[in-house]
Amino acid sequence: MKAIPVALGLMLFTANCFSQSKGKSYQIAYNVHIPDKVRGNYEIFTMEMDGTNKKNITNNPDVAWTYYAYKKKLYFVSDRDTTYRAYFLYESDSDGKSIKKVSNLQLEDSWMSSRNNGTEMVVTGRIGKGIRSQLFIVNTKTGTYKQLTNDTAAKYGDPCFSPDGKQIAYSYQKNKRDRATHEELFIMNADGTGAKQLTQFPEITHQQKNMDIRPVQQNGILPKILLPMFHYKMAGIIFLR
Repeated sequence: MKAIPVALGLMLFTANCFSQSKGKSYQIAYNVHIPDKVRGNYEIFTMEMDGTNKKNITNNPDVAWTYYAYKKKLYFVSDRDTTYRAYFLYESDSDGKSIKKVSNLQLEDSWMSSRNNGTEMVVTGRIGKGIRSQLFIVNTKTGTYKQLTNDTAAKYGDPCFSPDGKQIAYSYQKNKRDRATHEELFIMNADGTGAKQLTQFPEITHQQKNMDIRPVQQNGILPKILLPMFHYKMAGIIFLR
């Protein structure tokens, strides 16, 4: 029986990709950094659910990160055939064969999601140097794409379709150049309208900014001790029933 890949991004389970069904066999796909003297080399590996049969399925001197799988197709961003860390969307089967470039839209390093039986994918992309970190819907059959957001001062990322495909949850940073600001979780209609903010994290004070310290909430209450760590970094949004 053909195995179905379940994508992991930087060793994080994307629990929304699949639910276990009787009679189906699954694999895990994950990203691995391979030390390289020339430049960063990341490969995509697969293994069985019990950790056996680990295999490098990309085996190419590029940056390849997988963030999504749909049925037997594995989707990943890669800078193969282009310059270093200029990412485009590719697809392959669970064995790393039949690799195909999906679209000519350049992508950012971000999670992604699909609807309509995998024919439409919401991604974070860019057009040239002026339009960065915006949301697009890509047709995985034709490679055509539609831009949903156009706030070039802001940073959008990690978009995820709702189960019915009618809404998109995503991370949003109002001013991507202001390091004192952080990302918040938003949701909007799938056509890009009706954006609504879902989270309200505490702002970072000037002193905390200089010390790289941010307040950490515990059960909704700000503690007196400020921990020296980065927080509010969104990644891997999922919908649960």
